[in-house]
Amino acid sequence: MSGLAALDDLLVIDASPMMPGHFATMILADLGARVISIERPRTGHYSRSTLTGSYESVNRNKESLTLDLKQPASQEVLHRLARADVFVEGFRPGVVDRLGAGYSTLSAIQPRLVYCSISGYGQEGPYRDLSGHDPNYLAVAGVLWLAGDPEGGPEGVVGASMADLSGAWFATISILAALRARDRHGIGQYIDVALADTSYALMQSRMVEYLMNGRPSKEQLMARPGIGMFETSDGRHLTIGAAEDHFWAALCRVASLDEWAVDPRFATPKSRRNHGNEIRARLREVFRTRTLATWLVDLREAGVPCSPINNLGEAAEDPNAVARGMLFCMDHPVLGEVPQIRYPAVLSATPAQPRSRPPLLGEHTDSVLAEFGYTPAEIAALHDSWGDTASTHTSSGSD
Repeated sequence: MSGLAALDDLLVIDASPMMPGHFATMILADLGARVISIERPRTGHYSRSTLTGSYESVNRNKESLTLDLKQPASQEVLHRLARADVFVEGFRPGVVDRLGAGYSTLSAIQPRLVYCSISGYGQEGPYRDLSGHDPNYLAVAGVLWLAGDPEGGPEGVVGASMADLSGAWFATISILAALRARDRHGIGQYIDVALADTSYALMQSRMVEYLMNGRPSKEQLMARPGIGMFETSDGRHLTIGAAEDHFWAALCRVASLDEWAVDPRFATPKSRRNHGNEIRARLREVFRTRTLATWLVDLREAGVPCSPINNLGEAAEDPNAVARGMLFCMDHPVLGEVPQIRYPAVLSATPAQPRSRPPLLGEHTDSVLAEFGYTPAEIAALHDSWGDTASTHTSSGSD
């Protein structure tokens, strides 16, 4: 494996308390950046106190530094760290200013700083000060309205944290763009990422289709016959993606619906949408006549886009995921083997690499403070001011 890393000259300070910032900075860390994660003394990030693995899933390749940012001495530490390239925070608007970590403060110390704020509803707007979590942002953007059966109302929530993840992706893209601008023009800048805004970005095609086609009902908008989820005779489920005409024709052959392949009512994607209810109802009946395994063999031989709906265990053991090494394990001194999902893109010259396991709470506090000029006595005084003890550095805080 190549020893080169795309971002190995970057120092990133992650002061975000939740997943969007943690995932964004892990992407940067996977690509070679040095990431110092700031956590509260004693308790650490909230994810350390939820399900085991929540914190570990998005914090590999990082160093953990504990600071009580409500105290002036800790704020001074942060000001020393501000010589970094990137600063990421994830608090509600106004909080970082009270903690002495606002953009105006840190950019005065480091004018070339790329500063990224990730919040629920953005730094401006009527929802600016509202609290929220992933489903709230997806709901506002219309994502949850389209969830579930096209003929029914909203059903449940999206299993993946799509607002959080899309926020992380756009934060990362924007940080890299701002670094490129800094390299070309010598300027730092402020980035405002709202999880509600990035949820709207998930609706890119659906929103435009909705607004340009007379604001159709959910059923009309999502009537995409040949695309959907269907139950098989053994109680399993599969997805079909027969949108294009040649896939539709192949599906009709495999499903013994040859008459549909020549029926003028179903000749084009648009005409099939006009008969969505009829098509979906018949396909539900057809797919219940055979097992999942049988359908997969026949559909794949015919070239019809299809896949089983895996549970998480099946997804982890899916042959394609195994062949591409999507999951791997890292040794952890407290938790043993910790499963990880690799950085999903494969770079030929500067591949993303898992260099270090997720850190213990405060594991790097003393070494980072010493690196930034603090004496042993000053480091001990900081720990005393936080009520910190040596035990903090030997517990994962995950259970």
